[in-house]
Amino acid sequence: MTVRNLASNALWALLSHILSRGSLMVSAIVLARSLDSLSFAAYSYFQITISMLAAYASMGLGVTASRFFAEVGIDIAGREPPPLSTLCCLAVVLAGFAFLVVLGLPSAWLNAGLPVPRWMLALGMFLLALGVMLNGAILGLEKFRQASLVSAVSGTTMLLGTWLAAKHHSAPIGMASLLLAVLVQNIGEAMIVFHAIGWRRFVRDLKVRRSDVERVFGFAGPMLIVSLVSASGAWLLGRLVLQGKGGSHAFALYAIGLQWFSLVLLLPGMLSRVILPRLVRRSAGGSDTNAVRALVRRGAWMAMVAATAMTVVGLLLGPWLLSIYGAHYAAGRWFIGAFMAAAILSAPANTIGNAIVVHDGQRQWLLLTLVWLVVLLAAGSSFSSAGAWSGAIAQAVAALVLSTLALAVARSRRLV
Repeated sequence: MTVRNLASNALWALLSHILSRGSLMVSAIVLARSLDSLSFAAYSYFQITISMLAAYASMGLGVTASRFFAEVGIDIAGREPPPLSTLCCLAVVLAGFAFLVVLGLPSAWLNAGLPVPRWMLALGMFLLALGVMLNGAILGLEKFRQASLVSAVSGTTMLLGTWLAAKHHSAPIGMASLLLAVLVQNIGEAMIVFHAIGWRRFVRDLKVRRSDVERVFGFAGPMLIVSLVSASGAWLLGRLVLQGKGGSHAFALYAIGLQWFSLVLLLPGMLSRVILPRLVRRSAGGSDTNAVRALVRRGAWMAMVAATAMTVVGLLLGPWLLSIYGAHYAAGRWFIGAFMAAAILSAPANTIGNAIVVHDGQRQWLLLTLVWLVVLLAAGSSFSSAGAWSGAIAQAVAALVLSTLALAVARSRRLV
């Protein structure tokens, strides 16, 4: 894959992501200015919590979907066609089961004392869990252009709901608009996926066989734990911030910083996403090692350059960026820049990690992710007196450790 093709696919994926997920950042800015600190903290906590719960409910099927859907149309000697119907059915069943579990949990276990309805958490988790699988399918099929149209509709839905929430100064309306936007996104992506693989094929293969289930979870098993650990990190670190110096106000600031941390990783994330199906196909097709290494190195360097460029812009605009959230969130001109700088260290990790996973290194990547979580929480706890700043410090330390270890493992497997 040439740099031009790689960049083209990444930009389409980036556009789709900005239109759907980027609207969340605009919504947060609007709601931060219209809600009091407690209500905005509740809204931010709602977002982080349903993302974490969805990672549990999706059971690692997002990456599994990317791999299996990337194999559509490829004849692999000695291997049956990917069990796509079984994968989709498992995603629905697991998300539904998790929905019932969350509804049955005590509210105190989930809302951390913030006014967040339990049924909204359960529904948000269910919709996002299905979205994880559908996003993986879109990635595997490389339907980035079509997905961008769906994302435009979803993002518009989110912004309209946010306007209504701001008008009524209501965090629950903001939460409901997020749920509606995710529902719209899921419906649109499901239509793209089923049109690509064919409804007839899906219905014909709709047989839940033990061998297919074992095949799905044979790959998804380690990736399940990776997804759980990755999603839990931001949430657990947020709980440390919430319980430390500054309380709910510090957590609201942490949520703002985390948004910009995620924004810097947006393009690197898109690069890792568009590289994944190509790695799957090259691995399945028996491509030479040098071609795989060149693709991984190119993707990792492009991720670093993109993250660095965005961080430089963020550092220059630091004072203005934080001021748009309102005067009561003034935390210094370098606050957002600190989170963005931390993201640079994390930028190449996903691309290198995808290469490790595609070449049957799921267990190694799982071990690296567990080390990342331990370092993240240890650093967050050690710097808890720094309030919201502890989030940036912990993310930077953990990202440095993860990227360094991932590079070492990839070199030992001759992937970079």
